[in-house]
Amino acid sequence: MRGIKNDKLLQLERLTAFEFHQLINIYRQSKKLKTIYWDDKLWLAARNHSIYLIQNCKNLTHVETSSKPYFTGKEPSDRMNYVTYGSQEYAFGGFENCAVSAEMLPRTAIKLLPEELSWQEMVSFSRSTANEMFELWKHSPGHNSNMLESEHLAHGTSIVFGEHAQYTTSVFTQKQEFYSPDSLVLSFHDNWRNEFPERFTPKGHPFKEYPGGMGRGEYKIFQSFASLLQSRSCVPDKHLYELTKSENVLKLNGRQLKNKYLKYSNFSGFFKAMKYEFIPLVYSGSCSEEEFFTLKPVQALSDYFYVTPSLYSALYWGGNLEIQRNADGEICFTLETISLIPKK
Repeated sequence: MRGIKNDKLLQLERLTAFEFHQLINIYRQSKKLKTIYWDDKLWLAARNHSIYLIQNCKNLTHVETSSKPYFTGKEPSDRMNYVTYGSQEYAFGGFENCAVSAEMLPRTAIKLLPEELSWQEMVSFSRSTANEMFELWKHSPGHNSNMLESEHLAHGTSIVFGEHAQYTTSVFTQKQEFYSPDSLVLSFHDNWRNEFPERFTPKGHPFKEYPGGMGRGEYKIFQSFASLLQSRSCVPDKHLYELTKSENVLKLNGRQLKNKYLKYSNFSGFFKAMKYEFIPLVYSGSCSEEEFFTLKPVQALSDYFYVTPSLYSALYWGGNLEIQRNADGEICFTLETISLIPKK
């Protein structure tokens, strides 16, 4: 969230989200339930819906209309997919709570905060607002049930300050195949760190991290590339995967690479070494942080795949994707692959 250090309203939103996160987990612990993780993408999906409600609606709804401004998906699950760029990251999600603190007046402005608002006042306001909205849901059977659902793994809760009322949306997901919890970072409050202690003991559902030490972005980008090869009936080879993670292996010549492969496969890959050519390749690119999280590298790697004959016609392959940030703040991605194509 660039610019948050100069945006008091967004700071207030994040402080209020932090307070709500504390309240819901204290509540769950009091009921002997596991706590739930925070998820920034779910927070964004929740915030998008709150903005839609502020701009368009006289009544609370979980359904959006595509012809109206700020539409990001008809159903809660669609809005989740919107913020994850259609990656289907959440297999079990789209559980949503909504609330408003006063009468809904469409097309109202976002609240303007007085310039002289102090940190102490922001802290007090965020806590009282989070508590007000939490109590609304606690005393509403359907909303309360969502907050106490034992299968829920993570949530993102956004409280947006309209000119006449506060709009709250929570989006929940349940257990996923892979998951990396986010932390609700309040980096803009460095001088007030002691004001925001965590008031619950984290004890969430167990989760599996994304394979190969990859984060969400890397995993989705790499998986989309793997799907391209699979669409051409190219089979992943675990020993080639191991090779691509070896230091400087792509600098070896064909014979050295073949010998290395035989060693990794304990000579069970002898037939492949005899029948196929080993083609090592490296592709590098860079993009802004925003482009990375909108998965722009997926298109770049797709283009690379279709113009690279030794990948397009390969029958076996292995690869490794590395992500680094350079001195200019750009994200650099490097894909290393070894493919096997039949000898002529």
